[in-house]
Amino acid sequence: MTDIAVTQPVERIARIICAQDFSEKCEKVGSGRGAAMSAAVSAHCDRSWQDEIARAAEILRTIREPTEAMARAGDATDGSAADKWNAMVRVALGEAD
Repeated sequence: MTDIAVTQPVERIARIICAQDFSEKCEKVGSGRGAAMSAAVSAHCDRSWQDEIARAAEILRTIREPTEAMARAGDATDGSAADKWNAMVRVALGEAD
């Protein structure tokens, strides 16, 4: 059974983009790592993830049309739509069994 997320994919992707951008900027100025860095990134993303919605939506749009391999994985998977989606995305990421 595939876990069902409680947040929308566009929000999760936007938060990742925001976190990566912020982390890279901090590393360039030598802001450190560890718990303090994690807390700073988390706080920044809580305030700013909405600024990345357009970029996140563009990423989601790129997977709207599956490859043949993704479609085959979805067709071959028994279970829920979530299980089929998971199989298809794993193929896209090169993580298929």
